[in-house]
Amino acid sequence: MAGVQDQLEIKFRLSDGSDIGPKSFPSATSVSTLKESILAQWPKEKENGPRTVKDVKLIRVPCPMVQQHLYDIYRN
Repeated sequence: MAGVQDQLEIKFRLSDGSDIGPKSFPSATSVSTLKESILAQWPKEKENGPRTVKDVKLIRVPCPMVQQHLYDIYRN
């Protein structure tokens, strides 16, 4: 359908094995927006959590995700 963006369902795994999500995002979502979403949903009771977007590192095997890119380029 024209005008309808693909939706991606993404789950974020924290270093302790717990998860944030899954949550749906448009495929044209920027990596920066994904990081902002994670930061907003980060459990406040967890110690040593990120304080800023720059503290959040997203990795989609086999490469780190660059903040200025759109998530869509990492799909394949």
